[in-house]
Amino acid sequence: MLGAVVGALSLSACTLEGSGTAKSELRELDSFDAIELGGVFTLVVHVAPGTTQKVEVSSDDNIVPKILTTVSGGELDLSVDHRMVHPEHPMKVEVWVPSLTKIDASGASKIEVTGLHGERFELDLSGASQSTLAGVVDHFELDSSGAAKLEARALQATTVELDLSGAGHAEVWASDRLDAEVSGAGKVRYWGDPKQVNRDVSGSGSVEPG
Repeated sequence: MLGAVVGALSLSACTLEGSGTAKSELRELDSFDAIELGGVFTLVVHVAPGTTQKVEVSSDDNIVPKILTTVSGGELDLSVDHRMVHPEHPMKVEVWVPSLTKIDASGASKIEVTGLHGERFELDLSGASQSTLAGVVDHFELDSSGAAKLEARALQATTVELDLSGAGHAEVWASDRLDAEVSGAGKVRYWGDPKQVNRDVSGSGSVEPG
């Protein structure tokens, strides 16, 4: 019993509690066209050619300074400089960029991206991430594991290549070709009436038209 009490006190001491006072902060960063994040972020990305890059970080005023936004090799890395945080206001990062080619997300992040365009966009999801994508691209590539969910019916792609494992769920749009590899209980629904659909399904997974 004493050990449990000590453990609970230790955990409480390691947790940064949100103050309850909301704060937003604009940050000037080097240019990037890819984003990596983990944990429990809400990420909103607005993509538009010619737009001026901008990054706004929001949460409790004592948590915002702990949200790290580091750019290296053209990739924005979002992380928290504290072992455990308990915010009263969600940890939200809102981004405006002229182009975006990739997002790599883990944990339980929520992601919304609008205005995607260009030759290629790649999305890597793991854990319980939830994502919504919109735009027009030539090729969309998805690698998803765990219980991640993707809503990408509004992302009109010519070709889609996806690898879905675990209990994930993905909704995609392809006009020409869909290559889908599904294992576990993963489920894929597709729109766009693609001319070619290649399925490789194992376990109780499925690939079906929407």
